Amino acid sequence: MPYSLGYSSSGQLSAQTVSPAWQTRFELSKGLESSGYGECLTYCRRLAGSSDLIEYRSFGTSSEGRELPLLLFGGNDESKPLIFILAGIHSGEIDGKEAGLMVLRDLVQTQKYRAAKENLRIAFVPIFNVDGHEREGEFHRINQIGPKEQGRRTTAQNLDLNRDWLKADAPEMRAMIKLIDELDPDFLIDIHVTDGAEYEYVITWGLGTGDGEAPAVLEYSTKSYLPDITKRMAKRGYDFVPYVTFKNYSDPKSGWTREVYPPRYSTGFGTVIGRPFVLIETHSRKPFAERVEATKVFLEETLDQLAIDKSNLLKMSTLADLQIQTLADTLRANGKSYPLDFEVANDTTWVNFKGHKSDVRYSEIAGDSVRYWTQEKEKQKMAALWSNRVKSSVVPPLAYVIPLPYYLKVKGVLAAHQIPVMEFDTTLTIMVETNYLDSVTFAKAPYEGRFRINYKTLPPVLQEWRIPKGSAFVPLNHRKALRVMHLLEANGPDSFCKWGFFPQIFEQKEGGDGDILDTLARSLMKTDTMAATEFWNKVKTDSVFAKSSSERLNYWYKHSPYWDERTNLYPIGRIIHKDHFRLAAKACGIQL
Repeated sequence: MPYSLGYSSSGQLSAQTVSPAWQTRFELSKGLESSGYGECLTYCRRLAGSSDLIEYRSFGTSSEGRELPLLLFGGNDESKPLIFILAGIHSGEIDGKEAGLMVLRDLVQTQKYRAAKENLRIAFVPIFNVDGHEREGEFHRINQIGPKEQGRRTTAQNLDLNRDWLKADAPEMRAMIKLIDELDPDFLIDIHVTDGAEYEYVITWGLGTGDGEAPAVLEYSTKSYLPDITKRMAKRGYDFVPYVTFKNYSDPKSGWTREVYPPRYSTGFGTVIGRPFVLIETHSRKPFAERVEATKVFLEETLDQLAIDKSNLLKMSTLADLQIQTLADTLRANGKSYPLDFEVANDTTWVNFKGHKSDVRYSEIAGDSVRYWTQEKEKQKMAALWSNRVKSSVVPPLAYVIPLPYYLKVKGVLAAHQIPVMEFDTTLTIMVETNYLDSVTFAKAPYEGRFRINYKTLPPVLQEWRIPKGSAFVPLNHRKALRVMHLLEANGPDSFCKWGFFPQIFEQKEGGDGDILDTLARSLMKTDTMAATEFWNKVKTDSVFAKSSSERLNYWYKHSPYWDERTNLYPIGRIIHKDHFRLAAKACGIQL
């Protein structure tokens, strides 16, 4: 007998009849279990073998040697938009795999989703973090209700793939970036499950809506997609609201924030590739079956909406590509800057929030107060901190220069992103703009396999650099200009420098004996009165500095001609003059 399964937002079974031969593990277990890696791949291959409309292939290999699975629906007709659906980037949060498999199956085997079948191409990755997926266990997601067994959040290299979109350390991410560049999707979806808190919303969204978006993407996302999908989800019984995160993690009274995510995250990566990349977060404290059903409803409605609106979606992609390709020239011509980093502003509006009651209790175990959530629903007025302000921005240069010693350290990442890089055929001396970095602090613990670095960027300086043969010349007149700027600008939140690719530039390699430095300092104090004033002021105001004889003497070493001028110098140059741009291009074999 065929088996019916599906939960509405009210918890009732919805009508869905599936032949037993094509039921997924989720359906066979009545919404309690999720398929294993091998079972999922077998199902995908069977599905591809059942119809000419869909094909299965691997798009890469994990660090443990597992293939990365991909289902492609709709052929190669570029008059149809391509929708990219990603599941299992955090493989304990696996709702998207089950929902996507059911939607793809029904798409090829039934008469459902006619608009999507006729007007869309779909790429579906059912499991991205395949190694983490196979570390199955019942006790991996303490806040999450089901499935019976879940995978782990991180890869076999203990990397979180949703922090790796730009730096691309993981082999899985390098394969993913190559796939996205190859497929060139028009709209992307990344499916997750939340980590905590209690409220009524089953499914929430995140999407780039800040000033860093290509104008065409911003207009489409805010004026077309979000208003329409919100109405559609409401008709299906779901309040579709922004991803719920509190300013202070567990305190709803601190305010409901909406961050502008940097490009280490999928949503921020969407910004730099010029596409909407929707984050979906189902609520971990809702049952697995209810979460999967909400995800499935979301996919059904989004695909139908995008199919009906296909011409506008294609126009958005074409215009966004042109806007990013010409962005640097447009901004530079108008003396305007591009925003690289944001922070949540204090602008507050008050919104209705469907929350749960909670109380704060002192715990002698925690040695502090702990918030306990109840199952009692409570309508609340919530402070919505949904505005962001620009933290750092930059007027784009004509191009960047990466001297060979540092190019060798980042060449693999640039290649993974297939960024247009030209190498110097000959050694060249040109004028570049760069910065010295100050107030440098290193992270005390590793984050995603690296020790991140914070610093203050001092005002730009013009310097004459000798650029060795084999160095990199990176212009900005192409579609990947935003990726380039975020990687190569010192103040990019996910720049190479911030991720610790160049830690050696902050190391002082030379010094002097105390008596020699003391004599030097006494001499310099007589001739450099500004430095002397700054020195004595620092002694008065900085107690750590005042108590350190080595730092006090080193202050004067830094002000002497013995100091290595490359220390704390950002090692990537910005070409801002057209004459030097032409010289650099010519040295790379390009005639302008």
